[in-house]
Amino acid sequence: MPGQIPEARRNSFRGRDYFFVKVRIANMGGPPENSYGYLTIWDFGYGVFITSYKFNDEGLNHLNEICVYPEEKKTKI
Repeated sequence: MPGQIPEARRNSFRGRDYFFVKVRIANMGGPPENSYGYLTIWDFGYGVFITSYKFNDEGLNHLNEICVYPEEKKTKI
């Protein structure tokens, strides 16, 4: 289904599911190596919560949708 995070990346901690994913920032421009980062996304059933990230540039200032690998689906946040 659209918007779902791949099951293969699922982990669990104290009963909560989380996903550690590599993401590409949509429509950033600039060199491709600056458009990647890493997120930890917690799934609480009613929504998701991002707890950590690391980008080589301004990253989340421009992030309104991500492509989750390996499928490269656009996932709204």
